[in-house]
Amino acid sequence: MIIQSFLTKEGNRVTVMPGDLILVHRKGPVKNINTFLAHMIRKITKNYYNHAANVCESMEDLYVTEAVEDGYYATKTVQELFDSLGKEYEILIKRKAVINYPTYYERVRYFISANYDYKATLFDQLIYWLFDKWIGKTGEDSDKVVNCSEVVAKIYKEDFPHGYRMAPVHLYCYTKDWQTIYESDPTGRLIFNTKQKNSICK
Repeated sequence: MIIQSFLTKEGNRVTVMPGDLILVHRKGPVKNINTFLAHMIRKITKNYYNHAANVCESMEDLYVTEAVEDGYYATKTVQELFDSLGKEYEILIKRKAVINYPTYYERVRYFISANYDYKATLFDQLIYWLFDKWIGKTGEDSDKVVNCSEVVAKIYKEDFPHGYRMAPVHLYCYTKDWQTIYESDPTGRLIFNTKQKNSICK
């Protein structure tokens, strides 16, 4: 198993390994589909983090595996993610105490190339947050199209019940007992969540 050390924007080093959970705050004004989704997710869920991903090992490197507009796959190396901190992204990395890696990678492979679920992200989540009623797909039917937090929740499904309706804020709240490896903007997160009067967790 590959374990890598990365230089943070503060000049410290942080160790990242397969199975780590990454919560992401995408920065910048609304100018394309990605920044629009980021803005809407933060607005709907009233939480600083609008995206989720997980770390996988491949070809002797560590990659960010995530559901984006063209599906779920390894989109960038972890080094590329760290290079963009403070510019495009802010992140929080959490680590589960024990991971069964054969099961972890079996679930990752199961979802590779699944399409992105725009309806669940924008419409189903909005109804869920406004009326506490889930009208989207459930069970295996929801595995064919996924959003970012849904696929991560299903990969760590022992920790996240009802993964099909998970948003990044749920992953943030339900991993309080996971180890925090690194957070690039804790002050920004606290200010944002406090202003939003987020009732789920700070």
